[in-house]
Amino acid sequence: MTKNEFEQINRQIAIMWAYSECNQIDTFAIIGSLDVADKADLGMTRKDFDEGVYWSRSYVNRGKDVVKRTFPMIGLELFHEGMRCCNAKYQVMFFDKKNCADCGGCSKNIAQVKADIIANAKTYINMLNQYTKRDGGWTYDGAGMKVADIDSHIQIDIKDISPILYDSSKGIYYAYIDIEIEDFDCDPALAKFEATSFPDEVGIIRCKDCEGYGADCG
Repeated sequence: MTKNEFEQINRQIAIMWAYSECNQIDTFAIIGSLDVADKADLGMTRKDFDEGVYWSRSYVNRGKDVVKRTFPMIGLELFHEGMRCCNAKYQVMFFDKKNCADCGGCSKNIAQVKADIIANAKTYINMLNQYTKRDGGWTYDGAGMKVADIDSHIQIDIKDISPILYDSSKGIYYAYIDIEIEDFDCDPALAKFEATSFPDEVGIIRCKDCEGYGADCG
């Protein structure tokens, strides 16, 4: 499993996140630091969307007009990259706000925000554990089998969920999970992240003003 593969699995997790009113993950972004989460556009452009660095359910539904983040959000930060191509440490962050304009019109109290963040972190761990390597690529099979059970040479060490943290200057609540990846059977030629054009897939989408799922509900 290369860095690119792990990062795009995280993007796919956000895309395929099941609908839950006021708590469906909207935005995914690979960020350089916590400060980026305070920027309305996360420092991202359409190019970042095309390369899989940024994805937003609302952005896709709006016809990809203005890049911006909408909560709840998953932020992926690379903390350490080892000498080998598949040795890396990430921090996966789960962000949310209460009573904000960029939360899809939802209003939550502090207790709801905190409960939703922990629930999202647990859902993320469950989804990550259900990715398996098949036909040369990583597939979400929903069978509940851990990656390490399928590929014994891969170790994914998922740490405990952190306590809920609050950044008063940004008004953002968040928790994080530290994840370390070690693949003992990877191709060093795949070590470098290269920009890739991803298909225009929108995952599971549901809008407040229409019934059902689909990218054409606006």
